Amino acid sequence: MHESSDAYDLDLDKCEVNGPKQKNFCGVWRDENHTPNMEASYYLRVISAPTCRWSHQLCMENDNYCEKDQGNIPKFVQERAWTSPIWIEKINSAKINQ
Repeated sequence: MHESSDAYDLDLDKCEVNGPKQKNFCGVWRDENHTPNMEASYYLRVISAPTCRWSHQLCMENDNYCEKDQGNIPKFVQERAWTSPIWIEKINSAKINQ
């Protein structure tokens, strides 16, 4: 499952995200290559839509917070998260055939 972060556009002048408005995202994924008699582990990675960095937002609100040379200070961030591993135990074929 993959939703492109290219679907979101950050307006740095207003610190507003333009794109699909969703409070929650839910999806289902199936590993078509998974073999039931083998163990497996998976994890999920999430990348948020871009948002204004706190320093850029302060600068927009008050010029006193602006640095003289802002070329090396990022104006936005994209938060990242990942899950703990999801462990799938192998299926005992003897129990299935009973």
